[in-house]
Amino acid sequence: SAMGDVVHAPVARLDPERMGMPAFLVERLRSLGVTRLTPVQAKLFQEAYAVHDTAVCGPTGTGKSFGIAVAVVARLLRDGPMAPLTAVVLAPTPELAHQINGWIR
Repeated sequence: SAMGDVVHAPVARLDPERMGMPAFLVERLRSLGVTRLTPVQAKLFQEAYAVHDTAVCGPTGTGKSFGIAVAVVARLLRDGPMAPLTAVVLAPTPELAHQINGWIR
């Protein structure tokens, strides 16, 4: 699914049952200070975690890269490291690519 009409405002609190997010991942995110997801992040998580092909574009600061990273990590934890999973995150600068790589690690 493609999303281009989503706003920045934080959404609901991290609710594993409502979002389908594993409780252990919610706890890890909370330990990092993440208590809410933006609409883009929430939608990305739902689509990518459900194994749907997903593309997103939006303004800077909506959390696109973080949203896909959370879904990728959750799927790896759920399905194991040998699961067929491909994720491509495009960044406009090498600096941002390096920053995104750090978030995912």
